[in-house]
Amino acid sequence: MRVVQASRWEWTVAGLGLVLIALLFAPWYGFENAGWTAYAPGNHVIPPNASGWETGTVTSIVVAAFGMGCVAQAVVLRGVRGPATGLTWNVAIEWASIVVVVWIAIRAIWPPAQVGIGGQFSEWGAWASLAVAVAVMIVNWLGMRDERTSRPRNREVPVRPIPPAA
Repeated sequence: MRVVQASRWEWTVAGLGLVLIALLFAPWYGFENAGWTAYAPGNHVIPPNASGWETGTVTSIVVAAFGMGCVAQAVVLRGVRGPATGLTWNVAIEWASIVVVVWIAIRAIWPPAQVGIGGQFSEWGAWASLAVAVAVMIVNWLGMRDERTSRPRNREVPVRPIPPAA
């Protein structure tokens, strides 16, 4: 019988990683008061309601790599038998999630300068990505607490009768 190590926590982290990748296509940044100067030649200005991919920042690459790492964790742990590999992946994803949460929080609070001329603000995609990254951090932490490789089974312990008195 083959023991599958990837628990429901790892599969949930993988699903959240896919959601994080999908949120890169949602609007991340927008700007107000964009006059004709925003579209003047020579200015590198991102269009209004720019997605995470359209911004051209390193954030999109970091978030995509983190999402792929979350999916890779479940795929790799699908066929591993020992708990050491699972804990190694959990610790790596947890440290990466801390970095990604801080990174996305900084980008959501302070959008990149080239987003637009006028009032810059973060759209719902940046805040939703921050929420999903925090969810990955929490779910992965719960997965680290669960070190079992499979569901516990009740084992029947053989009961021997007491030997007769001598």
